[in-house]
Parts: sequence; structure tokens; C-alpha cells
Amino acid sequence: MNLTIKQIEIMKVVVAGAAAGAVVDLDQLLERLPYATSKESLQFSLRAIERHQLIDRSVAEHRRGRVRRLIAPTALGHAVIGGTGRPAPGPGAAVGAAAAQVSGPSIKEDAPQVSGSAALIPELDMGAAEVSLEPQLLSLPELTFPEPQVFFEEEIID
Repeated sequence: MNLTIKQIEIMKVVVAGAAAGAVVDLDQLLERLPYATSKESLQFSLRAIERHQLIDRSVAEHRRGRVRRLIAPTALGHAVIGGTGRPAPGPGAAVGAAAAQVSGPSIKEDAPQVSGSAALIPELDMGAAEVSLEPQLLSLPELTFPEPQVFFEEEIID
């Protein structure tokens, strides 16, 4: 999943609002963004983020004299922005379930210890004496070009 810098900034504001216990609406999000943008541009970015299933905009609430759609992060949105593992697949995992379990990388206790990349790739196992860090000039062969060939001659008449 590739997110733009602006989409990441949007997700940071949405996740921070949810962590503080206050889910944001579109106007609040527009005010809290660290960059200036139009409401239309923000809606376009929100649709793209929603397609990635990082936010949920299905809940509406009466705020400031109007009914406004709330923008809440899903469990996947929390995981992507919070730096935790992806949520376990299951019902409600992509819809912002609060009880979704997060799965992350695990290390087996009996796994062999690997040090350096040479243990993984034998071709990279070379001693320090074999590697030279001094800059070297490359010598290129001299280029030669064949004589141009004339395929037909035109006779110019004045």
C-alpha cells in the first residue's frame, strides 16, 4: 500500500483525534491539517484512503447545527500509522473493530542466530582484505566509427 505524504498527514490527524477520544469530521480535519488544501481535495484524498480501508466514514452525528459524517480510523489504519502489526483477518477487522487483535512479527526461540548478510548469501562472504574503498578510474576502449556509406547519389541539375 502506497500512501502519499498528504494522505499520511491526514491519517495522523484522524488517528490522533481518535486516540484523544474525539472522532473528527471533515471541517475539523481541514482545520487541523498541517498544510492548506481545499475541501474538495481533502474529500478526494479521503476517498482514496477509504479504498485502502484505513478509515470508516459510515457514522454520521449532529454537530454544530448540521449532520456531519465522522472520519474514524479502522484497525488497519491504527496499525499502519501507529507502527504496529496488521490486524488479524476476521469479521470487523477492516471496519474499525475495537477488539481486533494485532498480529506482528514473532521470533522463534529455537531459530538459529544469523549475523551479517554473509550467513544468508554465501557469495557475500569475503574478507576485509578483498574490498578496496579507494576510487578507481575505469578505462574505456577507444570508440571507432565506420566510414559513412553512400547508398545512392543524386544528380543536381541547375
